[in-house]
Amino acid sequence: GMTRSRLVRIVLGARMPVILTLLILSASLLTQCRFTQIDNLVNIMRQVSLESVIAFGMTFVVVTGGIDLSVGSVVALSGVVSAVAMRAAMEGHPHLVVSLGLFVAVAVGAAAGGGIGVIVARFSIPPFIVTLSAMLIARGFAFIVCDGQPVHELPAQLHWWGRGFLGESVWGRTVPTTVVAMFLAYVFFLCLLKRTVFGRCVVAVGSNEQAAYLAGIAVRRTKFFVYLLTGCVAGLAVFLHDAKLMAGD
Repeated sequence: GMTRSRLVRIVLGARMPVILTLLILSASLLTQCRFTQIDNLVNIMRQVSLESVIAFGMTFVVVTGGIDLSVGSVVALSGVVSAVAMRAAMEGHPHLVVSLGLFVAVAVGAAAGGGIGVIVARFSIPPFIVTLSAMLIARGFAFIVCDGQPVHELPAQLHWWGRGFLGESVWGRTVPTTVVAMFLAYVFFLCLLKRTVFGRCVVAVGSNEQAAYLAGIAVRRTKFFVYLLTGCVAGLAVFLHDAKLMAGD
């Protein structure tokens, strides 16, 4: 009985890697192993990297029992504001212009996420309603900022952040910058969730909000910071997205 229940726990704990392995094997068989070619795998990793970075932040929101429907629109708004800022500063040093783009993208994302966090935490309005409203507001502002047109004419140095490769002279085109950013973000958020007081507070609030409050956890502050965090990572992801497209869209 004990051995069998332990085996079941191990199988359940490893279910996602097993499912992923089966999917990869199936895709390989269906494509005569073309799916598992290095170029294809690198391309897939690049395709999912930006959404993954946002998903890491969204995980914290979901763990607290909330949801954020606005990230797509926040990405749009942060992207066009960042692109407009870079285009306006094109006369400056290219690296400073790129740094400005990163700062503006994260700042706009943080402002949107922080605003949502304040409303959800302070006024106890359901996150679904707040983030649905924020989605429409951010989308509208994005269209106003860019006048409904993609923002082009960005500094050439931006291109490396979205389509460049790390150590290209050594490893070739196998380590995209966006994939490196995804793995660094994964390690950071894993440590934040599993190894910090904040991470344990997030889990406690999601498990039982009333019990967390009675245990002395600042529930409102925790909720505020998870939405702020999601806004920040949306800003980071959109900076890489602008770099990938060389446009704010």
